[in-house]
Amino acid sequence: GGSVPGPSKASSDSGLQAYQHYVDLLVSGNQEKVRLDFDPLKSSFTNCWQVIYDQVRNTPEDAPLAAERLIKEQTQTSALLLAIARCDRKELFRPAKLFLEFLTKASERQAGYPAAFQVPHLQAGFLYMAMSVVALHMESWEMFNLLLTEKFEWYYQSRRPFYSYGSQHTYFFHHEAFGRRADKAHDFYRKQLAENSIITELGLKDEGLLDIYLQVQLLMSLRITQFLEQGNDPFLWPDFGRFDHYRVEPILDRMFHDNEYAKGILRAFGY
Repeated sequence: GGSVPGPSKASSDSGLQAYQHYVDLLVSGNQEKVRLDFDPLKSSFTNCWQVIYDQVRNTPEDAPLAAERLIKEQTQTSALLLAIARCDRKELFRPAKLFLEFLTKASERQAGYPAAFQVPHLQAGFLYMAMSVVALHMESWEMFNLLLTEKFEWYYQSRRPFYSYGSQHTYFFHHEAFGRRADKAHDFYRKQLAENSIITELGLKDEGLLDIYLQVQLLMSLRITQFLEQGNDPFLWPDFGRFDHYRVEPILDRMFHDNEYAKGILRAFGY
């Protein structure tokens, strides 16, 4: 074991180039070629995570830094998932979902400090929120609907699986590295998004990025409220409530005045 070095200075251009490559493939109808890339990305994750875990296993206080390094060294993974969200390819949602489930399963049957061996959960949560932000920003309604309404499989000290909506997934938002505080996880995700070249390329930065992130959370909270009214028992930390109301009100105003926009969002609510 040993302290974790900071993220390597991999060129942000590599992530952008990979993203543009995947977008080109998807636009030209090569969905199957894109789907096949999930296999080498799993191997890439396994190799990268093993190196990082060897450095963090005995220093759980370094877990946030380890998660940052894991995210930034897996730029092709972010590129693939964000391209799928940008191009609204619903037929690729399932392999994307299975990949996030693969990341959360990396902590199975591990001993030691949970904050350390659950670092891949932070990468999974980041990718889930990144896809959701891109889907709302680019009006990829098929993808946004699936991100809000599909359940994810996960395991905890049992061979029996649990299933949770992404927006209230324990492994996405309640990390030991942050004392299980969802607000701290969201702060971490926003920081990673702000430093992501693909997100910047899509026109999201500074105040605009914060606004769209909080609007995503507002819609997730409303969807969870609907699940509760239908007799389900999900839980969600409404993190957007920490910020001024003017950041989330524009989405409601736009829904009122823009019928197509409203129809897109309401699809996730069953309308």
